[in-house]
Amino acid sequence: MDDRRRLRCGEPRPAAVVIVRAWSARLESARVPAYLEHLDRSVKPALATLPGFVDAMVLERRLDGAERPMSEVMVQTRWESLRAIQAFAGDDISHAAVEPAAAALFDDYDGRVLHFQVIG
Repeated sequence: MDDRRRLRCGEPRPAAVVIVRAWSARLESARVPAYLEHLDRSVKPALATLPGFVDAMVLERRLDGAERPMSEVMVQTRWESLRAIQAFAGDDISHAAVEPAAAALFDDYDGRVLHFQVIG
């Protein structure tokens, strides 16, 4: 990923490459707390042991127009490199790694993951 922006005078240069791995799922709003509990109990502790893992964030937005209250959650994990992501996800880093306990909470989820380089 090539960043050709010009830095302004006095603007610090990025210290290191950071990659954001972003993935989303749709579920009943009432199930969001159970998913967050699953993340805190199972996923985040496992990720914290991996070299190159930086942190994780979960975003939620309520979806309108559904028969029942629905939400979309987006999980964003930050990594030091694509190599660190590959050690976690395997050769196909765009494949979503979804544990069965989490999948059971979702109405549907993305099978693919997007990766972004942090540039600012």
